[in-house]
Amino acid sequence: MKKHHASTLHRRATGAAAAAIVVLGVLGAQPAQAEDIDLYSGTGGAVASPNVLFFLDNSSNWSAASQAWSKSGALAKCNANYPSGSVTLTRCLGYVEQVFGSDSSLLQGQVELRALRLVLNTLVCSSGATLKLNAGTMLFNPNGTADVT
Repeated sequence: MKKHHASTLHRRATGAAAAAIVVLGVLGAQPAQAEDIDLYSGTGGAVASPNVLFFLDNSSNWSAASQAWSKSGALAKCNANYPSGSVTLTRCLGYVEQVFGSDSSLLQGQVELRALRLVLNTLVCSSGATLKLNAGTMLFNPNGTADVT
C-alpha cells in the first residue's frame, strides 16, 4: 500500500510541477505593447527607433501626367487657398519650391517621392528633429514579376 501511495504522490507532484511551469510561462510571457503614437511621443527610455516601411504603388499611375503636376499650378493653388502674407502661404510656397526645384512639371511618381523626402527631411533628418525612426521605401514592380538582376 505504501508503494501505491508513494506512486500517487509522485504523479500528483509531477502534475502540480508541470501545471506551475505552464502557469509561470503564461504569466511571465508578456506581449510587446506599443501604439502608433509612440512614433511621435517617444517611449520615454533608451529604446531602439521604430522601423517604418513606406510601400508606394508605382503601377499604372506612377508615370501619369494627367493630374497636371506643374509648378505654376501648385503655386497658384497655394495663393488661392491661403491668405496673402500668412505663415501657411509662406510654408506652402516653400514646399512647392522644395518639391519642384528648377523643374516646371513632374510626373506623379516624382511628386510622391519628392514630397516623402521633404517630409522625412523635415521631421526626421533636420537638426533638432525629435522624430527618430528607421525608414525604408518599397515599390511595386510595374511588370508584375520579381526583379531579376
